[in-house]
Amino acid sequence: MLRKTRTLWVIAAGLVGLAVILLAAGCVTIPTKPTPAVLGKLEPPLEVDLFLSGQPLLGSTQTMTFTVKPLIDAPNAMVTITLPAEIELVSGSLTWQGELRKEEEKLFPIRVRITADGYYSAKAYVMVRPDPKHELTYGRTAFLYFLVDGTEGWASNQPPKNNWVANNVSPGGLPVPPGTERITAHAYLTRPLEWDQETDIIYEITPTADIDHVEIGFIPPQAGLAVIEQENPRQKSLVWHPAAEREILGTKVGPAMGWYGPLVKDDRTVIRVRLKPATTGEGAIIAYVSE
Repeated sequence: MLRKTRTLWVIAAGLVGLAVILLAAGCVTIPTKPTPAVLGKLEPPLEVDLFLSGQPLLGSTQTMTFTVKPLIDAPNAMVTITLPAEIELVSGSLTWQGELRKEEEKLFPIRVRITADGYYSAKAYVMVRPDPKHELTYGRTAFLYFLVDGTEGWASNQPPKNNWVANNVSPGGLPVPPGTERITAHAYLTRPLEWDQETDIIYEITPTADIDHVEIGFIPPQAGLAVIEQENPRQKSLVWHPAAEREILGTKVGPAMGWYGPLVKDDRTVIRVRLKPATTGEGAIIAYVSE
């Protein structure tokens, strides 16, 4: 446990008029083993798990294993493992079909390589048909969530404490049709926020077209979270200025920090801001891109 109560923050990151991304930092209880599945209840008669052999560091090769233990005989079973774009299959098969015996655990290992920083997830799914003469099937999915930042990496069956969910909205609150965004972006924490411990927020922005002028901004809470330093590798093209007060999705926010300049199609820009919680409590950070 922490020396003091864990600091809880909500980080809203996104594209003004294009997308909003939420990251919520809080406590998550991770079960030590899968919840038993019992026939006759809502859960399917299958126990599954998906795990990694080591720490998911950038560039490392690991063994990812999907385990399945049916609580019934399953003469017709099918397994599918789905990897995100940031994880490369080195060896092994992502699909399998065959027989699973009652109470016998079967392992499906594959070798994978971690190719990119960021937050992403892999999943594995098993579907069984106990009786070939009937259409009744059971299925169960296991997830493995990753948070990777160079020499640091984290993986768990539960979403990270700063799990983010995309929600495409316009300034008026109307949905933005998929494929119409000129910029894609997401933000993530390199580690959960803890009292008196430094943490980086990384904001990645990739334009799908050349854009002459954009504003990239961070708006920290008024108190409780100190900005230690900020890093922009494109300092010559994106110039830093203190951001003026502005309105985002109907709410006045600021002043904060901002970067202004052009973006080149498919050329990713990464902004890194180092933070240090000075008090316990809760609050919010907004990261945004605006044309």
